[in-house]
Amino acid sequence: MTMESIAEISEVYISAQRIAIQKVYRALWRRVKDEEIYSKEYRSVRELISSLKRYFDFHNTQRPHAGLHRNTPSEVYSGCLMVAM
Repeated sequence: MTMESIAEISEVYISAQRIAIQKVYRALWRRVKDEEIYSKEYRSVRELISSLKRYFDFHNTQRPHAGLHRNTPSEVYSGCLMVAM
């Protein structure tokens, strides 16, 4: 295997990772907009930011995620649980 072919494989792998990450971000942002932003009326930017902080705290510490086998991101991240992806 040449250095060029290794570089090409590496580039394809990195590109695939980038696409996967973008999909996760888009799905999360869509959920935030639908569940939090569009469903409420905010009187100020400060109120919006406060509400988003509460939403992400709930999202990360209390809400089970199907992709994490019904565990929370905090449980998985803290190492309490191992998740096979």
